[in-house]
Amino acid sequence: MTSFAKRSLGAVLAAGVVLGACGGGTGSLSAAPGHDSPQAVLAGFIQAIKGKNLQPLCQYVAPASQSQCRSSLGAVKSGSIAVEGASIGNVSRQGNRALVVLMADKYCAGGKCYSNHDPNAGLPRGSETFNAAWSKAQTGTSQDPAAPVQMVNGKWYLAS
Repeated sequence: MTSFAKRSLGAVLAAGVVLGACGGGTGSLSAAPGHDSPQAVLAGFIQAIKGKNLQPLCQYVAPASQSQCRSSLGAVKSGSIAVEGASIGNVSRQGNRALVVLMADKYCAGGKCYSNHDPNAGLPRGSETFNAAWSKAQTGTSQDPAAPVQMVNGKWYLAS
């Protein structure tokens, strides 16, 4: 996963890993929260973070990881996960996988804060293939804020 997605989910999935609070902020989410599209999943995850209610976060994680996510929520402090000025950038989709770009004035992960105003950050560029960009997003080897999303049983979830 990307730095944002990996550390955000890591905060939920692994006890003791907490994102630094950056503030509430406002931003435009281009999709209604839900599971109908890759953008809807990221919109739901962001909405839960901005609302400082961590309970809904796990519904956006792949079903195989939801139980672990719920059991780890107690270790994450309410309000410790935040994003400022968030919106959703572009999407690259291949079959049942997609990369969705988080654009934000500020998002904090693993005690570090980042920003992104490039709607294509982390998406395949030039000769880079979707699989290569997906792999980078999954392993968190870059700071590109593209969240890997996958379809499971007809619904979209953050890949875990």
